[in-house]
Amino acid sequence: MNIILRSSTETPNEFVDSHPWLDKVALGNAQDRSKRQRDYAIAITGLIYILNIVDAVVDAQLYEPRHDPDLSFAPTVVQDQYGFAPPKTGLSLSYRF
Repeated sequence: MNIILRSSTETPNEFVDSHPWLDKVALGNAQDRSKRQRDYAIAITGLIYILNIVDAVVDAQLYEPRHDPDLSFAPTVVQDQYGFAPPKTGLSLSYRF
């Protein structure tokens, strides 16, 4: 029968028990590195999001609408050719070849 004696300041930890070569310093360093990488990932994601917003604003400012005379979008009044229904308003999309 093997008995492992612990000091009164140590708490049982199954990770340390299964990896006895790791100590508190190594685990602390790994935790600090993970937190630093998490913070970098959050900062980079925020930077990419802000750059995406700036790109959209600049793109919207530089956009010049295309004025093609062959393509028109205008309000129109639709008449019933047989005269059974009253005229209706609507939108017309016209394209000339």
